[in-house]
Amino acid sequence: MEPLYAKLYDKYTKLKAKKFSALEDVNKEQELKFMNYMTAAEELIQHLKDENDNLRAKIDELAAATGSNVDESSMENQKLLIEEIQKNKELSEEVARLRRLLDRDPTFIQDQGGNDDKQLRTPEGEQPKSDMPRGSYQSSRRKRRRHSETDTSNAVRPHTDVQENSQLLGLEEEFRGDVVPRGAVQDAHQPGCCVRTDEKSGGGVSGSSTLECMFQALIQYILGMKFSIGNQTGKFCLVALHESSGYSFSLTWANGASGASGGDVELMYSVLSLGTYERIAPEWMREVIKFSISMCPVFFQRISRVIR
Repeated sequence: MEPLYAKLYDKYTKLKAKKFSALEDVNKEQELKFMNYMTAAEELIQHLKDENDNLRAKIDELAAATGSNVDESSMENQKLLIEEIQKNKELSEEVARLRRLLDRDPTFIQDQGGNDDKQLRTPEGEQPKSDMPRGSYQSSRRKRRRHSETDTSNAVRPHTDVQENSQLLGLEEEFRGDVVPRGAVQDAHQPGCCVRTDEKSGGGVSGSSTLECMFQALIQYILGMKFSIGNQTGKFCLVALHESSGYSFSLTWANGASGASGGDVELMYSVLSLGTYERIAPEWMREVIKFSISMCPVFFQRISRVIR
């Protein structure tokens, strides 16, 4: 029995040694893998830390650059704001000056006419200072007196022909210094929609009168722009002005008021001044546009979107 036990014990020890050696190999392999994993993890953590540091440095640089850019842009915006305020002030002064000129224009013309009449008329009992001989001066004075008497008799004499009346009125204005009121002659040729308004002076006396078109006033109230008749390159055109911004443009008939070729009537838009819309105006407002008369509602609708 002892030899049998000895054989079994040897076999047991061999199997045990073999199993331990196999387990030790597996443990070594797992330990090697674990060490490799730890090394790779440490390298990745270090890489992430470095990248994080780089990103923080970039963030700091961007923050500093953004702060400086914000300060520069703020200063630039303040300068632009000051420039725009100055331009608006200049435009307002220009508009006020033009308004004063427009309001003063009829009175100014009448005053000029009165001054010319005063210069042409010589007070009685005074001789004009001239190098002309006395006899020639008296003969020229008699001729002027004859002209004046003839014109007066022609003005008093009744006429039935309208053309002769207008000619007489023109002669009276030429030789007698606007004896017939200028507004009466103009009103005879104005349409029924035009109304004459008298402007009162300080003493309650009518100082001057102007013609106002009701349709023109209605269009100005609807569109918020002031319209007038202009002349460009020998052609009459419609000039529109937005007083608060200084934006103005002109509309000209491209092919005549009734269509030169018998087709659709076309209008040509051209900008005169963008005013305060210089920086924000769309591209089409800066160009010359030609469109048919049927597109007028769309055109003025787009204009209203910009100016309102």
